[in-house]
Amino acid sequence: MGKERVRCFVPEGSQKRKATRVRSLRQRWIVNSVVPIFVLLALIVGGVSLGISNYYYKGMLDGLEPVSYTHLTLPTKLEV
Repeated sequence: MGKERVRCFVPEGSQKRKATRVRSLRQRWIVNSVVPIFVLLALIVGGVSLGISNYYYKGMLDGLEPVSYTHLTLPTKLEV
């Protein structure tokens, strides 16, 4: 006994609707799962870069201290 394939008649318009339904499901999947991941990733990268820049510039400002260079610019008396 061989296996027989039973083909049923499906109107052409129904196949197009099914293809459209699959395509729209795929688009919704992309919007509902991929886009939030990219948004979350962008927020994480932005937060980390802001934290690094704040840490870097705070360290730079804390390290700045006024220094007097007058001893370098005044003439010195040289005796031999």
